Amino acid sequence: MTDTSPDVADLRLEIAQCEACEDNLEQRLLMLQHHHRAFPDEVTAPQLVELRTRLVEMRRRTSSARARLVVTQPR
Repeated sequence: MTDTSPDVADLRLEIAQCEACEDNLEQRLLMLQHHHRAFPDEVTAPQLVELRTRLVEMRRRTSSARARLVVTQPR
């Protein structure tokens, strides 16, 4: 039987949103890294660091939501 309680549904939605945001950040980072190599004056190293930091934070948020889902779901 699948648990469809609001808490579980909310966590699943949060996880899906976090994963989508991670994918978006990863794509942006790859694009900017490529652009930085071609045009180093247009994309600065601090911009890349900021984007990497945001990606790491989003991965932590996704991981935290997954852990909360495991704890919330009944066995």
